[in-house]
Amino acid sequence: MGYTDKHAVRTEILDKATKAFIHKNPDSVIVNIGCGLDTRYSGLYNGKIRWYDLDLPESIKFRKQFFKETDR
Repeated sequence: MGYTDKHAVRTEILDKATKAFIHKNPDSVIVNIGCGLDTRYSGLYNGKIRWYDLDLPESIKFRKQFFKETDR
């Protein structure tokens, strides 16, 4: 199994765990530390949770070139 395959499996595991957490806690707060270019928010956002993507200033500056901040 190559790096890409491992990354895809890890992503699927994290998505499932996050989705289960949101299902049990629909009004929760999620803090994604070391978010990089992670897109989990866009696929799992339920319209209620507060989601914070955190990273180092340089990474956030780079991230802002690709993603818009939202009120949530």
